[in-house]
Amino acid sequence: MIIRNPQLAWREIGDETVVIDLDANWMYGLSPSAGYLLRQMDDCALDPQHLLGTPGGTLDHERHSAWTVFIDELIECGLLVAADLGQVRPLDAAQRSALQEWIATASSPQLLWREEIRNFGQSGAFCPGQSAACDANPDPSC
Repeated sequence: MIIRNPQLAWREIGDETVVIDLDANWMYGLSPSAGYLLRQMDDCALDPQHLLGTPGGTLDHERHSAWTVFIDELIECGLLVAADLGQVRPLDAAQRSALQEWIATASSPQLLWREEIRNFGQSGAFCPGQSAACDANPDPSC
């Protein structure tokens, strides 16, 4: 069982879902179908094999392969992680069925881009005018 990494923040920008891994300092751009899957995992765990079934079953081989590769890619990036079933609940039958129907017709999910966030904390930490705390020790380069 897997869940969405609890250290993620995201925002929909146009058709993309932009995801930030707050622990790893990486930012990702997801296609609409990819973003939808991630948003459906709010406080729910899923078993990809149970969700996707077997190739040629609910999904044709090409669609099954695309979703399997994508889920594996999200696991590799750390956006999906192993579930602690004491902390989350699995998708219920109705949620799973609705998601399976959606996957059967959705466009192939894609991780469109990824970018490491570097020096984010340093670049904005001491810029004058942001707050009283920042003005206490301003960085003259701001």
